[in-house]
Amino acid sequence: MVLKSLKSKIAVGVIGVSLVAGMSTVFAGVDAGAQFSSWYHGLFVSTSGQVQAGITADYAKKVGQYTGEYNSLKTSSKQEIKNEVGTKTTSAETAINDYKDAYVGQINTAKDNINVAGDFNTFAETVNHGVDITAGQLSKAAQNDLKNTLNAQGKQSVTDVNKQVTQKKDSATADLTAKINAAKDDIQELVNEQSAVADQAIRAHIDAQIAALEKTISDYAAQLVKENKDDIDAEGDKVQDAAIAELDAIAGSINKK
Repeated sequence: MVLKSLKSKIAVGVIGVSLVAGMSTVFAGVDAGAQFSSWYHGLFVSTSGQVQAGITADYAKKVGQYTGEYNSLKTSSKQEIKNEVGTKTTSAETAINDYKDAYVGQINTAKDNINVAGDFNTFAETVNHGVDITAGQLSKAAQNDLKNTLNAQGKQSVTDVNKQVTQKKDSATADLTAKINAAKDDIQELVNEQSAVADQAIRAHIDAQIAALEKTISDYAAQLVKENKDDIDAEGDKVQDAAIAELDAIAGSINKK
């Protein structure tokens, strides 16, 4: 309506200027065009100032609303991602502990199924049984040999031979017992040494696996946080650019209506 009224006034002014130009002899002292231009300039400044003031207020209000909504969205989204880190850390920790406990359970079961005392008892019984058989055979052979060889020597010779054989038997028994005990000590030392080495190796392997898994989970969580932040920033920039473009379009279309 303002533009239409302004066009009508300009048309009237143009006609008036033409009439004045044709009657210059009568109105030579008045410049109607300059007067009209001055009036139009004042009207334009006043009207455009009012329009600009209204647009500026509305624009500031809308930008303020958008900024508040955008900041709220950004804060809540960021917090949601942070919360997910805690949730994922808890679930990962539970999974890691369950996995570790499964290994520990397997190790404990294997340990419980090992019967070192029983194994060495069986070993000792087998050796002793062989010793007993050998000792019996030796005794029988010695007796037969002594009987055939020394009967001619008389009772004194038999007594002497029996004494000497008894001494030899005691020496052999003591030597065999000492060697058996030494063998047991050697085996026990090896069992203790190897069990300690195996225990240390298993524990080191478990610790290494857990450390590697913790690093993998930590790196993956950091990657997800970065990706989500990048998505949020990109979407925020997109919405902001669209809003600014829309506001620019509205402001630019004022003189087109």
